[in-house]
Amino acid sequence: MRERGTRVIISLALAALVVPGAERAVVFPGAAGEETPARPQGLAPEHVEANLVLVDVLVRDRNGKSVPALGKEDFSLLIDRLPAPIASFERNCGEPSPPPGSGRETPPAGKSEEPAAAAPPGHVVLVFDINHLTRPGRDRSLDAAVRYLKENPTARERVMLIAIKGRPVLLESFTSDHERLAARLDEVKADNEMIDLAVVEERLNMSDVLSRECGGSGLCQSRLNLALPYALAEELRARRSIDALKSLMPALAPIRGRKAVVYFSETLRDEPGLEYLILANSTSRAEHIDVRRELDDLQKEANSAGVAFYPVFAAGLGEGGGLSANDASIGRIGSRDTIPLVRATQAGEDGALGFASTLALETGGEALKRSNDLGKIFSAVSADLSCYYVIGYANPGPGDGKRHSIIVRAAAKEYEVRHRPYYEDLSEGVRLENKFRSVLMAPAYFRDIPATVDAFALAPEGKRLPFLLKVEFPLDEVTLVGEGEGRRAGEVEVRGTVWTGPKESCAFRKRFPITLESGETTAGRNVIYETGCELPAGSHDLTVAVLDGPSGEIGGAEVSLPVKEKAAGIVGDVLLWTSSGGDLLIATDATGVGIRDSGTGHGFVPRRERRFSSRESALLYAIICRGSGETTGPAAGASARARGAGAKIEVLRSVRAGEIEVAGFPPATFGAGEARGAGGSGSGTSDCEGIISSIPAGRLSPGGYAFELKVTGITPEPVVRRAEFAVEGEAKPRNRNVPQAP
Repeated sequence: MRERGTRVIISLALAALVVPGAERAVVFPGAAGEETPARPQGLAPEHVEANLVLVDVLVRDRNGKSVPALGKEDFSLLIDRLPAPIASFERNCGEPSPPPGSGRETPPAGKSEEPAAAAPPGHVVLVFDINHLTRPGRDRSLDAAVRYLKENPTARERVMLIAIKGRPVLLESFTSDHERLAARLDEVKADNEMIDLAVVEERLNMSDVLSRECGGSGLCQSRLNLALPYALAEELRARRSIDALKSLMPALAPIRGRKAVVYFSETLRDEPGLEYLILANSTSRAEHIDVRRELDDLQKEANSAGVAFYPVFAAGLGEGGGLSANDASIGRIGSRDTIPLVRATQAGEDGALGFASTLALETGGEALKRSNDLGKIFSAVSADLSCYYVIGYANPGPGDGKRHSIIVRAAAKEYEVRHRPYYEDLSEGVRLENKFRSVLMAPAYFRDIPATVDAFALAPEGKRLPFLLKVEFPLDEVTLVGEGEGRRAGEVEVRGTVWTGPKESCAFRKRFPITLESGETTAGRNVIYETGCELPAGSHDLTVAVLDGPSGEIGGAEVSLPVKEKAAGIVGDVLLWTSSGGDLLIATDATGVGIRDSGTGHGFVPRRERRFSSRESALLYAIICRGSGETTGPAAGASARARGAGAKIEVLRSVRAGEIEVAGFPPATFGAGEARGAGGSGSGTSDCEGIISSIPAGRLSPGGYAFELKVTGITPEPVVRRAEFAVEGEAKPRNRNVPQAP
């Protein structure tokens, strides 16, 4: 691709966000509507030397009831089985204050209880793993959650709703509005898209495996040939769900107080696919299908974040994920296969229960196994949130990356003590990398910085399909530290990944300084970072993370990115570019796709909506493709016949107000591979060209217009495209974080 003279060559309007509800801020510590403290401007961030490890501790008496009145001296702490000092102590038991004059205002002699500050509200995350729920299990889980929310409308705990359907879907951010939460879950239940056919078809898949003839008692290769693909697909689904859960942990880590994740699943197993493989007289481990490392990583992340898991086996009592011996009567299996089917079903159920038990045990939570009353889990969560202690250990560091055991004992031997069993001493660098990974996996969890991301297709060249990627966030979200003489400086890191399914098709990262001179303001200004990727045709997801270096705050954003094969005609939509004005433009990484900054720091940038001020200069951009021998489909032959060898293509452009032409542009012609009179872009040997149409500032009065393209020479009949746009009377502050209708 030859170098372009201006910074303009783009098409493809922004697609909708993949994560429903992602436009709502994920407010973790405070209540909905609370104001967040302003970011300091000009103060150096504080650095805390001690790494405080906080351990939630639950204490029960012989009757299983909470013990609410213990003090710091009632506990002893062992790290790696050696006594360790308790650096901090907090009791969160929600006891009412004693009445004046009752004699209970002061602790008993010898007690050194910490002052009973107002306990923070508990935080509960309800996760419905659609990837691993049958429809009956999904409905049973949703019904149990709705019933709990409606029966406890004034509960203090704040609840967040997440569904895992391929990727995590944020249904509702943390809120104490149980009525709103219940209504959202009712919507999920009515959504027929919220179901995974792979889980629904598990019964049929097992019958397919059983239908294969199998002789002898050893490995049955004929059944294994069919069982192995089913097992591998289940392993992939298991990894995705575990990754989604793991990505949530860094987002929950900063929240003060106990955090509980209630996880509803039926078919997420510690040995994925065992129910298929056992029918072939094999096992998951024998076929090298193993998620133990992923499960261990999830437990590490949960312990690091102080999160307790409460897994729920949503199949109910004895239902085995919706499978039973009665299935021996369906399909192509006979009565002789009843025993293998029961054995396989039981193995699948045991694997799901094993996963739940391990996750609860390793994180200090509790698992609900075989029960038709899924609401029991909420009683356990409420009891744990109503009374717990937080013991702090000052870890000397310096982040050795090793696992260290935790043992907390109560002075009274008759008490049962429950807590997480270890912590991971991770370095700050590792924690940061983990957080970036989480943001790129599940950006909806992270909203400290309100970032947005756009993707715009450039003119194809041969088989190359280049894209310009634009990340944008408010300048006043950057921590700026005074450097003398009125100057202020900060640092930002941007990372992004283009996902094609679970694979990375493109990745980028950039750390760059931001410096403001004396008198420069941040209000109403944005930071714009641009880079480029070449992508194959297909469906992709683009996720980005933006880190404010000094504060450590991070934000994520995501868009779906469908990439189509090029075809003859007018490709994609007409795009609008405007001057970046007072925004800070970081465009050095877009040179790989032929985009360069004009050198002033205020070049033209693409916008998601076709709307600009009469005071702004603008550029309208469209891609025209002649078609080539590589073009496929019905249009290929027609375009080739119409074009002929060396046929001339003419493009007429005009701006119309209704049917009246109010502005025109010189005709653009394409000969043997070169665009004339259009500010064209693209290679002289390419069969696609970019048409740039410039609108100077003040040329059009405020109002609505249509940009018309008429192309002749590609198809037997002229191709006409109209794109509406609006000119506003004056420059208005733009909220770039809220999509606007074009």
